[in-house]
Amino acid sequence: MSEIKDKNIGNPISEGSYPADFNKIGSGDEDFRIFINDIVLNDIKAFLSSDKEKELGGVLLGEVYTDFDGRIFIILNEFVIALYTEASITRLTFTHSSWEYMNNKIDKEYPGKKILGWFHSHPGHTVFLSSYDKFIHENFFTQEYNVAYVFDPVNNDDGFFFMKEAGLVKAGCYYVYSNFRTSGLNPEKEKEEYNAEKKTKKNSISLFLIFALSLLVLVLSFFLAVKYNEEKKLKKEISDLSGKIQAQKEENTKLNTKLENIISLLNTEKDTVLSSQYIIKHQIKHGETLRMIASAYLKDEGKYNLLIRHNNLKDENDITVGQEIEIPTEK
Repeated sequence: MSEIKDKNIGNPISEGSYPADFNKIGSGDEDFRIFINDIVLNDIKAFLSSDKEKELGGVLLGEVYTDFDGRIFIILNEFVIALYTEASITRLTFTHSSWEYMNNKIDKEYPGKKILGWFHSHPGHTVFLSSYDKFIHENFFTQEYNVAYVFDPVNNDDGFFFMKEAGLVKAGCYYVYSNFRTSGLNPEKEKEEYNAEKKTKKNSISLFLIFALSLLVLVLSFFLAVKYNEEKKLKKEISDLSGKIQAQKEENTKLNTKLENIISLLNTEKDTVLSSQYIIKHQIKHGETLRMIASAYLKDEGKYNLLIRHNNLKDENDITVGQEIEIPTEK
């Protein structure tokens, strides 16, 4: 198993502008603003709705900027789905092949995009981050602007999560923008300004020619200066790109090894725990609670949390009469 990392970690974040046309989703407010393209959001939801029997996921791409007040915001405009995953209805694991596929996809098709987070589905079990979800985010999406998007295709509910001082929290709102409205120069406004300026000039052919020639020289000079700077910048970027790609591949190799070691350790610990236990199956009866069951089988009602974790329950009330649960006991 390997990891996807931001290729531009350590680079300064440049100042940018919000998208021209966006709608706020949610009633809260955040200093950290999350913008996502409407087409990208709809495509992600369609993909996550394609299989409601297991969790699906992938990574989010785009740009990160600071606004005029120095606050960081992100613009999500691309995504890559994760193939070759190991998944159930309550858990999603990115395998080595999953990370390798996404790395190659980003290298080939989105070399200029930043990794801004990840997304996955919770089919039918609401929008939240499990302890395993938090492990993934806190170990492999560690930048302050990295987000996690969760979508429940059964209940049609979603939300973004990001890191604050107190830990991972759900964003009070996010913003959906469209590409169909563009900002920029207004031809009618330019025409009005030009006519107003022309009226202030003397009604003289010679002065008009001097003004026109001066303006032409200024425009040409500005155009040549811009082109020169763009060409100079492009040459430098091309020169640096090869080195950055090689460095990123070396970093990915190191991260692959690190993640494989972590997974191996987790599997070893899991096997050790399972080998020292055997499972009793119990059918919930009317009036029973997890605390009562824990007291009966485990001799300690305080171990009801063990039953919650082992059976992937949301809390101690997430049981129904007739439901069969597993009770791990010491051999």
